[in-house]
Amino acid sequence: MLFDRYGGPEVLYVGRVPRPEPAPGEVLVRVRAFSVNGGELAARAGDLRLLTGRKFPQRVGLDFTGEVAALGAGATGVAVGDRVWGVLGRTGFGSAADYVTVRAERLGRVPDGLDLVEAAALPVATTAITALRDKAGVRPGERLLVRGAAGGVGNAAVQLGKAYGAEVTALARAANLDFVRTLGAHHAIDHRSVSPAELGPFDVVLDTAGTDLRAFRRLRSPGGRMVTIAFDQTRLAASLGYIAASAVHGRGRVRFFSGNPKRALFDDLAREVAEGRLRPAVDTCFPLEETAAAHRALEAGGVRGKYVVRVD
Repeated sequence: MLFDRYGGPEVLYVGRVPRPEPAPGEVLVRVRAFSVNGGELAARAGDLRLLTGRKFPQRVGLDFTGEVAALGAGATGVAVGDRVWGVLGRTGFGSAADYVTVRAERLGRVPDGLDLVEAAALPVATTAITALRDKAGVRPGERLLVRGAAGGVGNAAVQLGKAYGAEVTALARAANLDFVRTLGAHHAIDHRSVSPAELGPFDVVLDTAGTDLRAFRRLRSPGGRMVTIAFDQTRLAASLGYIAASAVHGRGRVRFFSGNPKRALFDDLAREVAEGRLRPAVDTCFPLEETAAAHRALEAGGVRGKYVVRVD
């Protein structure tokens, strides 16, 4: 999937480029599926053009599942034929393709018995693991608020929060409240029916939206922690400025990070799946040629889990 100018989903088209060859330390993966993520929508629309530049054509696709097709010199940890998943991370986009090359350490093995198309909904769950376990250190009995609980990271956070022993409150659209309850949320609230001031307190606040950070930070109990994985793209400078300024509060700061998982984290993800604490949630599966429709659906809002695109 390529695009020659910034714009809406209609700029995407199926094109042909030479099959990549793995460089030393890289792995060539035959892609079977990928999911649609908010960051690539922003990149395609031109909201991140200071980072993505004006060189075209550009590509989409951040995560993927597939099989190892070839190994570059010195690539270790996987073998040809292995079923793998991965995230391109800060190296850019491009997994919406038949083949992709990636550093070997950015891959993990997909658990046996898990379908590769369904598995494509899970690589972003590494972000939920990092947020709850590593950044927030959520503990059994703590009160956890997940904002955007029906989305890709949010639905994983609800499942993992329950598995970690937290009392989970999920904020989502009214139409998705039953969905987040099936994931394990103890309390499900329509985010349009309440203001942040009517919620709380919480020991951990996980934000996946990036807006109204100040209001949600006020919901922390004494000693509480807040983690966000997003920022307000309509008020970029102010949003990032608030995150940076919150550092003066030390432990009370807003913890922000961008997911960049490597093999150890994918191993943790596989363990969570194998032990039944996490399952994939696929809203709709699209064929590659309908990637634009998948982008359009995510922009419309209301997703339950992930939109996944299969590569036949």
